[in-house]
Amino acid sequence: MSSGRAFVVGVVLASVAGAVHAEGAQDVASRDHWAQMVARGRTRIAEAVASDEARADSVQARRSGLGGAAAVEARGVDACGGECYGVLEGEIAGGLCEDSTNGGCFGTIPVFGRMEVGVPTCGLLNGQDGAPPIVPACTDTDWYRISLETGASYIIDITAEVDVLIGVVADIGNVPLLYDGDPFAFCADAFDFVDGGLTVLACNRGRTLVSVPTDGEYVFVVFGPGGDIGVAHYEVVINSCAIDCVGSDTEGVLGEVANLGACDSPGWDPVNGGCSDTATLPFDMLQLNVPLCGASDYNGACRDTDWFLVDIPHAGDFDIELTCDRTMDVGVVLGAGGLQYTSSATFCPAVDFASAITVLACTTDALRFNFPSAGTYVVFVAPSFFFDTGPRSYRLRVIDTLPPCPADINRNGTVDLDDLQILLFWFGATSC
Repeated sequence: MSSGRAFVVGVVLASVAGAVHAEGAQDVASRDHWAQMVARGRTRIAEAVASDEARADSVQARRSGLGGAAAVEARGVDACGGECYGVLEGEIAGGLCEDSTNGGCFGTIPVFGRMEVGVPTCGLLNGQDGAPPIVPACTDTDWYRISLETGASYIIDITAEVDVLIGVVADIGNVPLLYDGDPFAFCADAFDFVDGGLTVLACNRGRTLVSVPTDGEYVFVVFGPGGDIGVAHYEVVINSCAIDCVGSDTEGVLGEVANLGACDSPGWDPVNGGCSDTATLPFDMLQLNVPLCGASDYNGACRDTDWFLVDIPHAGDFDIELTCDRTMDVGVVLGAGGLQYTSSATFCPAVDFASAITVLACTTDALRFNFPSAGTYVVFVAPSFFFDTGPRSYRLRVIDTLPPCPADINRNGTVDLDDLQILLFWFGATSC
């Protein structure tokens, strides 16, 4: 955790970064911004607590019942009713927030902890009101280095006994800042959290997404609230949302991402753009029970829409399953000529969804749809308008909920001549 001098950051960064970098003006601007950011973070946390005093009182009562400031760091100690089984942060419980375990840019010397993707960290926060100027007030901050890869989104989950501010450190352009091994240079360039960070209320699960521009190490930070909080526990884990495409089909063009330059001009959605475009490949094919991996994008105005034709062999319930690394919509489309697809000329323009769901980032969900008869139907996938922007990947599968007939050897939903030919070809074989 960080030094108790976290909130007199001007002194700390002046002595550390200023001694290493000749660009004094840059250092002053950097530390001034960090000081402002810390103040904003503490204000956000204070406002969140003030908006729900009953919840704050309840949390404090539970913490007091477990010993409050005298609590001992250990797996299983969590005043929010849960347990943390992960890597211990390594800080001494009950100590002052003056140590240098992982104080990052707020420590007397920049020191960072370490996290691994997929491995929970059980951490501590502490703080004290102090008696300025002799004993300064301090609030703990925990800084962790973690290796992330481009091309994948990561989801950060945290639960804490107190209100916290979390985030991945960004440069002045709001781009995740790469840690290149020089802590002093990193602290000089560190400007804010990506998108300002996220405030998480005590005993609530906080969740946020991050993507990085290049492979390498980045820095994740947990800020505790101001005041005499004693010792508070938290659990945090960063998981990859990378889509597993082993054994999957792909879109007509592997890794297709739309050109989002002109939303409604011909060719802006060139691959499987369906009724939204006049491209040469307006609809892609989706095989029943076979997963398909695709890519999409959304820039806040234009979104890449992917349209698929799927042959449904019989009436009944089918699950349209979607896994995505960022939030997306999936549904069955109702065309101008009805639900079944016969041609683009009769189906487009599409009227609406017959049914659809929104699948949240880093999750798998399924829309169960009752197809009225055998035929060809249109399944639609696209980024949701109401969530985050940026590129994303997904895996799509249409699943027949009826168990396959034993005689349906090729599992296409129909017992036909193809199944008989397969049987005759292998008839008499002792092994396959």
